[in-house]
Order: sequence, then C-alpha cells, then structure tokens
Amino acid sequence: MGSSNSTKHQRFFVSFWALAHVFHYSWGFLAFYWLQGQEHLSDPLSLLLYGIVSCSALLLLSAPGSGAMLLTMSALQVLEVAWSSPDVPNHWLLTAMVNLSLLLHRALYRETWYQPFLQSVRIGVPCFYGFAAFWKMNSDFLDPAVSCATHFSNYVFSNCCGFHTQSPLVPYGTLLTEMALPLLLVIRRTRYAGILLGCVFHLGLGIHLLKQFLNFSSVMMALLFAFVPAETSLSLPKALERNRFMALLCLLLMLLTLTGCINAITWLIGRFALWLAYGLVLTFGIAQTALKAPRPESILTNWHAVSLALPLLIILNGSTPIFGLKTHSAWQMYGNLSITHTGSNHLLLPYSLDVFGFIEEPERVKTHSFIEQKLYRVKPQTPDECSW
Repeated sequence: MGSSNSTKHQRFFVSFWALAHVFHYSWGFLAFYWLQGQEHLSDPLSLLLYGIVSCSALLLLSAPGSGAMLLTMSALQVLEVAWSSPDVPNHWLLTAMVNLSLLLHRALYRETWYQPFLQSVRIGVPCFYGFAAFWKMNSDFLDPAVSCATHFSNYVFSNCCGFHTQSPLVPYGTLLTEMALPLLLVIRRTRYAGILLGCVFHLGLGIHLLKQFLNFSSVMMALLFAFVPAETSLSLPKALERNRFMALLCLLLMLLTLTGCINAITWLIGRFALWLAYGLVLTFGIAQTALKAPRPESILTNWHAVSLALPLLIILNGSTPIFGLKTHSAWQMYGNLSITHTGSNHLLLPYSLDVFGFIEEPERVKTHSFIEQKLYRVKPQTPDECSW
C-alpha cells in the first residue's frame, strides 16, 4: 500500500508541477504580446522555448509517469531561464533551481530519485520563505503608506467592494505569515498547519489579476504538496487522478492564452477562474488528507548529501544583497527593500558589504545585445550609465 501511495503521490506532484509551468508560460506569452508590444514577438528563441515547454507540460499531464517528458520539460525550463537572465522573476528562478535539483536527483538515483528529491524540496522551501520574510523586515514595507502589501490589498479589495485601508495590520500580518511558514513546515507537529496556511496565503495572492502572483502561487502550491508524506493515503478528488482531466485543464488554459491575443479580458478572467477552481480543490484535498494522515517524519530523516544542493542554491541567492552581488530576484519580491553600500532601510542590515564594488561604481554600457534591447527597450546606439 505504501508503494502504491508513493507512486500516486509522485504522479500528483508531477501533474501539479507541469501545470505550474503552463500557468507561467500562458502569462509570459501574453505579456510579450500585450504588455511589452508586439515587436518583442520577434525574439524567436524565447517563443520557441515557451511553446516547446508548454507542449511538453501538456504531454506530461497526459502521462505523468513519463520520465523522459519530465526531464525534457525541466531541462528546457532551465535553458529558458538562462536565456532570459537577468530579467527572471523570483518564482521562476526558484522553479529553475528546483528543476536543476530534479535533474540532478534523476541522474544520480535513477528510478529511486523521488524520495531524495522530496527531501531537498522540504529543506529548501523553508529557506526560501525565510529569506522572503527576512527581506521584508524593513521600514518601508512596514509603513502602510508605501508598503507593497498595502498597495496589493487596496488594489484587490477596492476593485471588489470599494474597501481601502492604511492599516498596519496588512504589512505586519503579511510579514508574520511569511515568518511563520518556515517554522510551521519544519516542525513535525505543525507541518500540516503550515501546508494549509501556505495554500490559503497563495490562494489570496492569486487574486491579483494583473501581476504574476498567480504564477508564483501555482509554483508554491505544488512545492507545498511535496510536504505531504509520500506514503500517505491521499484524499484528493477523483478528477485530479484522471490524466485526461488534468491534460484537458492544461489544454483549456493554452486555448485561453490564444484567445487572449484577441481579447485580454477573456484571457484574464478565464485563466483566473481555472486557477481558483484548481487552487480550491487542491487546498481542500490537502486539508482532508491532513485530517487522517499520521505525523510526518523530520525533514532530515535519512537525508542525502545531494539533497542539500537545492537549499544551498536558495541560501546563496537569498544572500546576494548582503554582499552587494544583486538585489533583483534575491527572494525580496515586493518587499520594498532598498540597500546600498552607504545605507539601507532594513531593520537589521545597516548597509550592503558591496564586496566587489558593484553598487558603488556605476557602469558605462556601450553596446546592447538583442536580448537587452528586448528586456529594457534601449537603443543600441545610445550608451547609458546605470548604477547597480
């Protein structure tokens, strides 16, 4: 029975992981088309990778047991992130790191890769949430007048019911939630509470239609599912167990993306409806599973050295602002962080160490590559001076 549950767990995770890729690429394609202008569709490699990874995800949803298709999707996503760097969102950089870990575990452990891989996710995700909370510990994020958390809540609730607030409960509540998540996920007694809190938190983030929070939430909810013990008898709806249903959901999302080229409102509302239905079903399914599941094992039980690769990558990337290597995509998403070699708004870090002088010295850009022109809309003839 344990082996059967473990196989089912793997198929569920692979399906949720593939669907997260499709949610992201459905946004990416339309962002190129609508938000940045149709001229950016002239980048052939990006569009080719978008299409291939989306199709591989669709095929993977039809056959979640296909190791070759899983490896293809993961490898191509890593390639796409490498090509798109440095303009890569936090959640998509995290996805690439998880895919790298998946490829590494698959190469080293062959058919027994899944359990060591789950262990790496269960160690890495609390590290990610820890940095997300740490970088929000700054004066601007906690100031309701300028906080990204307040801006987000006002956008959502003002559109829904005309509600507007400047309450400090919004930024402080967000910070406390992100501080609580890593602790709840690490402690055995509270792990299921952490999974459910994370699912509800990301369901709320996905309400914002015009940001990439829905993409972020679909990635994190798949990773939160990894914390459910693989040997547990899952109480997820029968529909999610049917490969055709998941593939149909993915295909419908891809068709909505194509219709978005004609009518963006149809795409936004349809995509959100699919996400909300999927997120609610997954959250309630995990809640039902948690009610009858035994206490999970420690995340360090029978640990493998290779499982530390993902946590180390996450820690290294999250530490880069401290040493002045970068601040973009350093798990500081929407955290109001401002840090330089002379000062900072962070409550614990007075300034960046700026080890290599990247912050202090502005750079003179003499030429621009095609991808830089695409990302930053600059003219190749015009030199620009830009501070780090």
